[in-house]
Amino acid sequence: MGKIIRATGITALCVVQWADHLSTWAKEVGATVLHEIELDEEDRVLWGIVEVEELQPEVISALESMTRLINHSNTISAGYEKRVVVRELLKLHDAGLRLPAQEMKEWAAAHGWTSESPKRLANFATRINEGARPRAR
Repeated sequence: MGKIIRATGITALCVVQWADHLSTWAKEVGATVLHEIELDEEDRVLWGIVEVEELQPEVISALESMTRLINHSNTISAGYEKRVVVRELLKLHDAGLRLPAQEMKEWAAAHGWTSESPKRLANFATRINEGARPRAR
């Protein structure tokens, strides 16, 4: 989505949901949801769909800080950008907050994070939730 957002001349875009609800992304970009998919519990389990979590204000604040601090032309896999992202995520985790990886990924994509960075952000969040402490070097 980050590549589409930066394209010029686009006046409308239709995104068809599948397993990912994309509700955080839709909210952040001001999208109009034309139809909500309704699945029973068996289908939710089959597709691995989990309930969407609202991002807590502290998480949004950290995401905004990261967005201002990192160079979006660089990867967040190494260097200064990785240091900023990992440091902020570990601060949130150490404060007892859960890091909702999917919602954070959607938020980042909606706010100009490009290329693989939203996916890498979600990967860091998932690993930290599981107890890992990535190095911020």
